[in-house]
Amino acid sequence: MTRRISMLAAVFACVALAQAAVAGGLTDLLMSQVGVTQPQAVGGSGAIFKLAQAQMTKGKFGLLKAAIPGMDKYLAAAPRLGAPPTTPSTPAATEGMSELANQALQMAGGTQLGGKLQALQQLAPAFEKLGLKPKMITKFMPVVVNYLQGSGSSGAASLLTSALGF
Repeated sequence: MTRRISMLAAVFACVALAQAAVAGGLTDLLMSQVGVTQPQAVGGSGAIFKLAQAQMTKGKFGLLKAAIPGMDKYLAAAPRLGAPPTTPSTPAATEGMSELANQALQMAGGTQLGGKLQALQQLAPAFEKLGLKPKMITKFMPVVVNYLQGSGSSGAASLLTSALGF
C-alpha cells in the first residue's frame, strides 16, 4: 500500500513537472532559439496570436488558445499591431513600406504570399515596440509552429499558419 502511494505521488509529480515545462516552454524556446529576452518572447508571441485572433473565427481561435498554455498572458503582453493594409496603391498602405514590398504585395493579391506580406506588415510595428527588427517575425514563426506541432497540436499549428499566410 505504501509503495502504491509512493508510485502515485511520483506520477503526479511527473505530470506537474511536465505541465510546468509546457507552460514556460514556448517562452523558453524563443529565448534559447531566437535569442530574445523574456518580455520580447512573450510580447512577440502575443502579437502573433493577437493577429491570428483577428484573422480567425472565434471557434478556430478557441482551438489555438487551448493548445497554448497561458495564452491570455501572451495576448496581454502584445503591443498594438499595425493597421491592416488597405490597397497597395493608397498612401496609407504604402507608408513605411518599401516600393519593392508594395509591388510584391500588389502582385501577390489574395495569394498566400500576399497574406504573409500583410501579416508581416501588421506585426512589424509590434515587434519594433519590443525592440526587435521586423525580420525577427520570420524567426519567431517557425519556433511557434514547431512548438505547437511538438506538443501534439498540429491542427492548431495549421490553423495559425493558414490564418497568417505562413
